[in-house]
Amino acid sequence: MAELEADTSSATPVDIPSSPGTAAAAEEAREVQRRGLSGRLRTVDVIVAVVAASGPIAAVGGYIPLIIVYGNGSGAPAALVAAALLLIVFSAGYTAMTRYMTNPGALYAYVTAGLGRPAGLAASCLAIVTYGSFLVGVYAFFGLVTDNLVQNTLGGPAIPWWVYGLACWVAVTVLSYLQIELSAKVLMVALTAEIAIIVVWDVVTISQGGATGLDLGPFTWGQFSQGSVGLAMLFAMGLFVGFETTAIYREETQNPARTIPRATYSAVALMGILYAVAAWVLVMAVGTDKITAAATADPAGLFSTTVGHYAGRIAQDVTAILLVTSTLAGQLSCQNVLARYLYSLGVDGILPTRFGQAHDRHASPHRAVALVSSVVLALLAVLITVGGDATTIYAQFGGLLFYGLLLIITLTSLAILVFFLRNRHLEAGIWARYLSPGIALVALSVICYLGTTNFTILSGGSTAIAVTFVAVTWGLALAGAGYALILRRTRPHVYRRIGRNS
Repeated sequence: MAELEADTSSATPVDIPSSPGTAAAAEEAREVQRRGLSGRLRTVDVIVAVVAASGPIAAVGGYIPLIIVYGNGSGAPAALVAAALLLIVFSAGYTAMTRYMTNPGALYAYVTAGLGRPAGLAASCLAIVTYGSFLVGVYAFFGLVTDNLVQNTLGGPAIPWWVYGLACWVAVTVLSYLQIELSAKVLMVALTAEIAIIVVWDVVTISQGGATGLDLGPFTWGQFSQGSVGLAMLFAMGLFVGFETTAIYREETQNPARTIPRATYSAVALMGILYAVAAWVLVMAVGTDKITAAATADPAGLFSTTVGHYAGRIAQDVTAILLVTSTLAGQLSCQNVLARYLYSLGVDGILPTRFGQAHDRHASPHRAVALVSSVVLALLAVLITVGGDATTIYAQFGGLLFYGLLLIITLTSLAILVFFLRNRHLEAGIWARYLSPGIALVALSVICYLGTTNFTILSGGSTAIAVTFVAVTWGLALAGAGYALILRRTRPHVYRRIGRNS
């Protein structure tokens, strides 16, 4: 605890006494800041980037059936509502703390401000593992859905998944290297089309009365509490991946003090409504008594099948196309997030400072983008060389994404609570200061426990892989904390810049 207190005493912005080392560090930080990111992102632009990261079509078609299969069956819509409400509760403390944060390193900076630099660097390592696993896994998924589109919709030949995966890698690398506004425009087009087809399917299915008529049973306590509520909540939370990344874009927004809170609440609300209604329509489309069996028999194809049944073949083909664009949009958004995590580490001096520099023309974190793309490509090369199965790769790395995300948000809830306890003079109501992070911490801790004890399911059924993934996740987090302690002794000027909150 003494260590924690020592590291969190500078949670609010204060000046560090000048010394030759700190003076040089300050000058270097100012030079990096002069080369910092720039942009004119509005609230809607940030919302688009965040929601696109969840991939609405992929979420509805790929993950809602898993809530039904492994969670609480027909109670999936209620689980999604509960997950959205929990994240809104968390966001109250999160956005209140945003007012006092100047670092675009997202949760990495928040954990640093609340729990100290070692914990902050540990959280950064967790974030890198989380988003990096998403990128690797979804390139495999992209190969699957594109091959399905080419064969079943376009009548083309069967091509190995990794050919499409590598093509996606090239597109994502190029777009993320360019200025962020260009990426936002690409995401807006894809996101608009995805939401449109989901809404059309909702309306058509509802207008036809579903399989046996419409009812609100899936939102009742009886159906919510059936089956495994814990796993239902874990999968439901996973559908909101990316909501926490709004703060990463604060250096690229016109008015971060207003834009970031608005974007956070709006993104959670939009995803919550979109997914909860879609889950309810899916249950109604098949029938409350048949939905679990149907989802178990064909989880990946259930959504597409119901679209074809209620909206026709053309709509089904459009859905297949949008599933590909949704995956591409999600990859692009995730690449932007991970690159900005590494950009923050570069600015802080944890990574070489060249990774904390923005492109002179595009104003993008181009060197961080190159680093992310290179590492992901190397991992893909290994998986391709050993003949990895695309479905298995996607399931296993997707499980690591869900698990890592929950750990990061849980740690951030604790950081927010500690931050306001240590800084009672800061303006914030009791709800945002104590109740919001406290409630979120308890609820998220329970879900994290369930995720740890059930990681075999999340990792595709392999106990060995589950143990390895959990060990690697915790090991890298501990390594990050340990490296911070080493920096405190060997490079104190770099240590002071971790999180850029002092």
